[in-house]
Amino acid sequence: MVKFTTPAHNTLSIILNNILHVLFEECDNQNYGLMCNQTCGSCYGGKQCDHVNGSCTDGCEAGLLGEKCDEG
Repeated sequence: MVKFTTPAHNTLSIILNNILHVLFEECDNQNYGLMCNQTCGSCYGGKQCDHVNGSCTDGCEAGLLGEKCDEG
């Protein structure tokens, strides 16, 4: 997600992020990205990662780190 520092830019960032979520189809089977061609990391509880950027919103399985839970 694009991050900006002023309130107007933050609003633009939210709008752009929402557009991306609409343009990218929802994925399943632990995939994400355009055409669901990338594999999720190990999100906590086996949950599906974000379908656009692969982030794990509820954290990672034990022993894994990073926004995508793909760093050991």
